[in-house]
Amino acid sequence: MAATGAAALAQSAARYPSQPVTIVVPFAAGSAADGMTRLCAQELTRKLGQSFVVENIGGASGTIGTDKVARSAPDGYNLVIASGATVTVAPYLFPNLPYDPKRLVPVSTMGDSPIVVAVPAKSPIRSLAELVAAARAAPGKLSFGSGGSGSAAHIAAEVFQWKTGTRFTHVPYRGVAASVPDLAAGRLDALFVSYPAVRPMTQAGSIRVLAVASEKRSDMVGMQVPTAAEAGVKDYVQSAWNGLMGPAGLPDEIVSKLNAALNEILRDPAIVKRLAGMGMTPIPGTPAEFAKRIDDETGEMQALTKITNISAN
Repeated sequence: MAATGAAALAQSAARYPSQPVTIVVPFAAGSAADGMTRLCAQELTRKLGQSFVVENIGGASGTIGTDKVARSAPDGYNLVIASGATVTVAPYLFPNLPYDPKRLVPVSTMGDSPIVVAVPAKSPIRSLAELVAAARAAPGKLSFGSGGSGSAAHIAAEVFQWKTGTRFTHVPYRGVAASVPDLAAGRLDALFVSYPAVRPMTQAGSIRVLAVASEKRSDMVGMQVPTAAEAGVKDYVQSAWNGLMGPAGLPDEIVSKLNAALNEILRDPAIVKRLAGMGMTPIPGTPAEFAKRIDDETGEMQALTKITNISAN
């Protein structure tokens, strides 16, 4: 029976895709990852001749949607958008994580966006140095929002506190997009978040970006915005990445077909331009390169969770 099942899976892989494919975004709609996925799904539909449908299944820092795909048949018709929150941090936050991230199959990295430090435009804090000084003067008084424990915004904030010797109060939301209006309204003091999340309200003048957590200044964020190092916080480099993964046992033929199609999409100048408009930098690559990135970051996150306050609470 096992041989028969393997043969059937091989035949199905050769015909893939022969029916609509669901890509689960394990976060709320409206994020940069969501926008990137919808764009790529449209292009995959065009290239591969079957509908690629995006489904948002948020909750528990992305682990609910990820678990649904992890439990699905390895036939390529249920895929998931992965992030650090769901595959490199979750094992250290959730002792009873219902899936094993190491068993998920890497298909391709997709996009990356820089982390920025942002405050309300009406805040008296006008520089990163002033933010650090205010946080040191009153430990725990200033608040930051995130998309939930273990999310990119939470990790970025914890690393910032570690690097600067400060302590903020964490306010987790069900998706980082929900925290942005509260920042603009002054109900939060800061966000350490991927730039696309705050870009519209930054351009509207209700949010001020103090620094970008990258090695160099970013055209995407604005060349007038200093790096964290230039603003006084050394070695603070953070970004939010996403990639496509499938359940354990996903055949190599399907992985190769999806990887090749995604790499063509992510190298298309027109797509690169549209992603830049979303605040995303495409990162095409091989499944092996994606696997190495996950392995490297998993080790870093294991060390980080031991020396910071990152927890599931």
